[in-house]
Amino acid sequence: MSKGLTQTEVLDAFVAIAREDNDFPFDRMVQVVTAFAEKISLTPAELSRIIGARDIEIHGTPLLYKGELPAEEAVT
Repeated sequence: MSKGLTQTEVLDAFVAIAREDNDFPFDRMVQVVTAFAEKISLTPAELSRIIGARDIEIHGTPLLYKGELPAEEAVT
């Protein structure tokens, strides 16, 4: 019998992966978050906020993305 992951375990996995390698391709990150969000009936923006809040709970400070953003996503 397989034990499923809890919501907290999934969020913690997202945080751990992002903390370990926070310069991965932005478009790949969007694909992964979108796929998981759809599975749990959230928008990618909602799931991103939840992941960010969990990151702050664990580490006390938010993680800033260090990779390249696509031109239309870049913040100036």
